[in-house]
Amino acid sequence: MSASVQVLCPNGRRQNVKITPNSKLLQVLEEVCKKQGFLPPEEYELKHGRNTLDIGLSFRYSNLPNNAKLELVKAAKARTETTVIIALQLETGERLQHEFDPGVTLWELLQYWEQKPEAEQQQLTSIKKDGDTELHPVCLYMREDVIGELALKATSLRSLGLTGGKAIIRCLHRPIDSATLEQIRQRLEKEQVKQAKLDALNYQRQKSEEAELPKKQNAIPTSTGSSETSMDTQSAESIAMDTESSENSAFQSRKRETEISPPGTSHKESKLEQVVEAMETDQQQAPSSDVSTASTDSVVLSGGVPTGIPGVTMFRPGAGEFSADQQQYIMDVAQSILGQMTAGNGPQQQQPSQGRGARPRQVLQPTPSPFADFKFPEETKGKELYKNELSEVSREDFKPCDREIVVYRVDEPVSISPDQGDVPDSFFEVTEHDVRRMMKDLQKSVKDMSDQPLMTQSMRKAELEEKFSKYERAVVRFHFPDKVVVQALFRPLETVFALTKFVKEHLDDRTMSFYLYTTPPKTVLKDPSNNLIEAGLVPASVVYVGTESQKEKYLSAQVMCTKSTLLEAEKTAMNWHYKHTMSQPGVSGASTSGASGGATAGTSASGIGASGNTRSAAPTGSGNTGEKKTPKWLKIGKS
Repeated sequence: MSASVQVLCPNGRRQNVKITPNSKLLQVLEEVCKKQGFLPPEEYELKHGRNTLDIGLSFRYSNLPNNAKLELVKAAKARTETTVIIALQLETGERLQHEFDPGVTLWELLQYWEQKPEAEQQQLTSIKKDGDTELHPVCLYMREDVIGELALKATSLRSLGLTGGKAIIRCLHRPIDSATLEQIRQRLEKEQVKQAKLDALNYQRQKSEEAELPKKQNAIPTSTGSSETSMDTQSAESIAMDTESSENSAFQSRKRETEISPPGTSHKESKLEQVVEAMETDQQQAPSSDVSTASTDSVVLSGGVPTGIPGVTMFRPGAGEFSADQQQYIMDVAQSILGQMTAGNGPQQQQPSQGRGARPRQVLQPTPSPFADFKFPEETKGKELYKNELSEVSREDFKPCDREIVVYRVDEPVSISPDQGDVPDSFFEVTEHDVRRMMKDLQKSVKDMSDQPLMTQSMRKAELEEKFSKYERAVVRFHFPDKVVVQALFRPLETVFALTKFVKEHLDDRTMSFYLYTTPPKTVLKDPSNNLIEAGLVPASVVYVGTESQKEKYLSAQVMCTKSTLLEAEKTAMNWHYKHTMSQPGVSGASTSGASGGATAGTSASGIGASGNTRSAAPTGSGNTGEKKTPKWLKIGKS
């Protein structure tokens, strides 16, 4: 398989190199450097994109595609060759190890081991005979076979890419036909001819560089001497002319300033008048100049005319540099620019012309501001027009409410009054009305999930707050490690920080470190800025108090004195739930005691109280649909 790579050299030329799968990148580097004259090759390296290539690899293992574009760049540090540790593996499996220089050929390497007693009987370089077949020595390195005496003598460790480190070379004897040996001989001859041409080209390049070096050294002093002499004369003449012109211009400017400036004019105004008059005088004198003055185009009339503005100097054109129309245009542009620069120092007064034949000058007036006559409308005077996202929020939603604290222990037995009794078994039977309600809720939830539009985080937050804003209070029960529970009421928009503050105020040791979490799964309330809706604590929740140290009691004695029972806590929670149900639109007092009471008993974790009576008083769907037949798929059998 024939392949090639293209190398971009530092001089901008591109060099194509033909390669084989076993060609080493070191050979490519040396060939390009010798052809383009970048010597020595040890100071250069090859790059593919941003990666520096390992020149010890062959093209087969370099991970480069065919016709790859490489770049020859200067290396940060020149490469140095070190000794290579070669492990020669024999046909018997034995390995012989020694250090060699990269310039040693494989034939010399085999001859070295033949002289040692370890491999004296192996006859590494000799041609063995197996009957009528000749077995030639062959060395294998990285899928590259070096066959025969000629190839072994022409192949060095450097040509294999070994300039340091360690390597294993296998040595064995194979039967080789004469045709293969002839191909190897022709290939080696072509490589020798190619190498000879590269050496001759490099030799001629060195000779030509050595011959041109004395010529360059002799040509430098002559050219520099003549150029320095001409530059000295020209600089001396230019300095003398500039000095004389600057003195004359300074004297004339001081004279005009004292004669022209009338009383009451500012210093900058007089300077501006002086510049404009000087330009007008030059314009009038330009047509009447003699031939000798017009021929000297390179002479400048003066170094510069001061304008009275710090850092600004205006130069007048020479007599022969511009025509009369061009000079008139230049003068108009300069006058407008200087008028704008001096407009901030007050109104400019038009002064009478002092020069002969001078035309009246126009001074630019500052443009009025577009908001000079702006006034606020009288209709909005004294009104509060600013509104933001918190303008419609009531402050009462964030203020602490009456906590209605109830303290009880979890392990205390609950006493049930005789009138309440146990809930009958019929309470837990699923009726047709219950199945219809569950199916309706399921269909609604599926529809909401399928038709739910994409929402941003702020939209989801607003929807969540709107959903739970109907609850005036959130019931939170704090479970302490000593099995004491504290129930309190909070507003839904109060933050987690309010919970932490509440617990800390009722601790016996207020310096104790603690954290709040919910479970399952265990979720620590880390963000104190989240409100109870965002934390998922509305309308009711259980929050656990975690501590690192164990104590007999955690709450203060004042709080423990108000200890009550679980029934009181349930009663408080049911009262607020009843208030919320009554506040819903379209709900009457009679229906509330049935429908809402049944829902409360079904969802309450500790539904103790009038739950049995409430559930039995709830109307069922079968009573209202006496004439309708029940579908076959909805018939429920008792188990």
